[in-house]
Amino acid sequence: MIEIERKFLVKNDEWKKYVSRTASISQGYLPTGTAPDIEETSVRIREYGGEVFITFKGRADESGRSRFELEKRISMSKNETSSLLKRCTGTIEKIRYIVPHHKEKDLMWEVDEFLDPNPGLVIAEIELSDPDRHFDLPNWIGTEVTDDPRYLNINLVQNPLPQSGDP
Repeated sequence: MIEIERKFLVKNDEWKKYVSRTASISQGYLPTGTAPDIEETSVRIREYGGEVFITFKGRADESGRSRFELEKRISMSKNETSSLLKRCTGTIEKIRYIVPHHKEKDLMWEVDEFLDPNPGLVIAEIELSDPDRHFDLPNWIGTEVTDDPRYLNINLVQNPLPQSGDP
């Protein structure tokens, strides 16, 4: 499966009045070998809304918008999940808000408000069916950071960016 997404910094709180649902997320990355291997594939464990998922992500294409992704829900107890997250190279805590697109009903924004270790960082992502699809940006969307590797979750684990703003 191919994931196509665009990622933006959030410049104000106007999005909060449109939130349709919210969930806490804890996620970490399992070691995959040497640093070059990590750039090729990452393995993520995520506890999201009371469920646990394992995700394999490949390297992004040249545009930074598309990459291989395979995500599967797995059955684990809270203790097993906690134990597995402790074995990760680091973890991220965030709150995810689902915000319907203001004009296009088939699109949803996922706004992540990062906690530990990136307090104050707020990033909005939108998943698309086509990398060239045009969509309107609401006025609370700031700078696009899709192709900036600093804003990949796996990099935010090791190199936190504790606030939003222009890169």
